Amino acid sequence: MDYIKPNLTLRDFQKDAIAFLTSRNKSMCALPTGTGKTIVSFSSYAKHKAKNPNLKLIYITEKPLIRQTISQDLPKYFNFSFTYIYNNTKQERVERYKAWLKLHDVIVLNYSSLRIDFDVLGQVFSKVEGLELMVVYDEATNFKNPNAQITDCVKKLSKVAKFVIALTATPASRGLADIFNLMLTLGIAPYQNIIVFNKLHAVMSAKKMFLFKCGDRKVMAIGKPMEKEDAQICYVNFKKSFKLEGSVKIMTRPTTGIFTILDENKG
Repeated sequence: MDYIKPNLTLRDFQKDAIAFLTSRNKSMCALPTGTGKTIVSFSSYAKHKAKNPNLKLIYITEKPLIRQTISQDLPKYFNFSFTYIYNNTKQERVERYKAWLKLHDVIVLNYSSLRIDFDVLGQVFSKVEGLELMVVYDEATNFKNPNAQITDCVKKLSKVAKFVIALTATPASRGLADIFNLMLTLGIAPYQNIIVFNKLHAVMSAKKMFLFKCGDRKVMAIGKPMEKEDAQICYVNFKKSFKLEGSVKIMTRPTTGIFTILDENKG
């Protein structure tokens, strides 16, 4: 079955993002606001489900975004059967979880519902054999606090899910430690602890995100506003070096990562 409707036209960068996400069991997508992260995540699920019809999806977002997800994003572009949790009583929520596993592909809920119903959801899912789980965490900064209860729920859910995707346009709004905490919670951190992360990148002085011009496009970066002859830290996804405004250049690798902007005159 083709779960993607023919009226959905994906842009090249969205196709690249889908290829990246579907090539990994657990990953984070940090596309900027307005670039279609929701479409990318559901398209990734469609690719997985075409290979495994028994794969179920939990899509978790902020409560104000549930209506948009179920009224626009899902029915307009995808052939998924879905249900959702929104202002339901406890018994209604339990029934919807059961209906999701028996009748639907996708269930949409918010982080508060996940936290409150975490044990119930686990019990319901464990009673159905032969199913596999995919989880998409929209607005993933909801669990950037490593000590929050919702973070513990996300960590446990991510361990049992076959596929996990976290979506956020601001992966480091309070500093790059946010990235470490998000990756650690998802179970994809390639670092033993925050000390190793700091030693490898030495970027803890970078405090906020900003945009700078790269040719005719704007690029999201992390650090201080760009100043001439000042080392910067940047989180981008380029495959070659670019000359930027002023006497700086960015040293990149073939994959997304954390890089340093150096003064070009200093080599």
